[in-house]
Amino acid sequence: MKANQLTDQSAIQPAIFLLAICTLSAPLAVASEINVPSDPAPASLNGTEILNLFDGGSLGDFFILNDQSVLNVQGGTIGYGIYATGSSTINVFAGDAGSTEYATEINSAATINFFGGKLGDFGFLDSITNLFGGDAGMNATITGQVNWHGGLLQSNFLGTETGELNVYGRSFEIDGVPLDSLEEGVPFSVTGRGIEISGTLESHEPFVFRLDASPTNSLTPGFVSPGFATNLILFVPEPSSVALLVAAVFGVSARRRS
Repeated sequence: MKANQLTDQSAIQPAIFLLAICTLSAPLAVASEINVPSDPAPASLNGTEILNLFDGGSLGDFFILNDQSVLNVQGGTIGYGIYATGSSTINVFAGDAGSTEYATEINSAATINFFGGKLGDFGFLDSITNLFGGDAGMNATITGQVNWHGGLLQSNFLGTETGELNVYGRSFEIDGVPLDSLEEGVPFSVTGRGIEISGTLESHEPFVFRLDASPTNSLTPGFVSPGFATNLILFVPEPSSVALLVAAVFGVSARRRS
């Protein structure tokens, strides 16, 4: 998705939080809901099943999400490989969502909302990834859309021809030169290569990464393909609504554990 097709993520950010809240607050009596470690951990999720992973729980290697299933990671660990297919959703709040090698593959119709914790290294992000916090791991391969609001996206990511990175920030610089003329909420497309982009994310965290074209046009971590889209979006502040939604998320989590 290029800059002129970009949906204003600042406007839909509260909706993403509300979606996470709804999946966390589904009634405990629903047969399709699984709480680990209280319940035995399955090898996969199907249909509309919801799995809540807490501290002390673990999921095995090659865990698969199918259909419209939801995985809420609030602690615990996940082994070698998560594969999200169909229109499934992963919400990560804490814990270790994958081992340190080839950890996560998110297919084109799936969504991951990342608020905390750590995603394993060598992840393949082939869908919509909303990064608000946590650590997205090293050597991430971006083949879908990544909306970066906060948290850590390691600078050695690989941007493919179909990939798109939308950075939501409070200030931006290219090679140390401030971009002072950006309009709030209006994407600024960066097409140059061999440049360094830095600034402050929506979350007030500093960031820096480079857009370098691979000299051999090969899929090499730390490089981006010619068609890889990078958009910088000056954040439109909504502090009160976001704070209330974050409080609601953690309030629901606390009630689930009690």
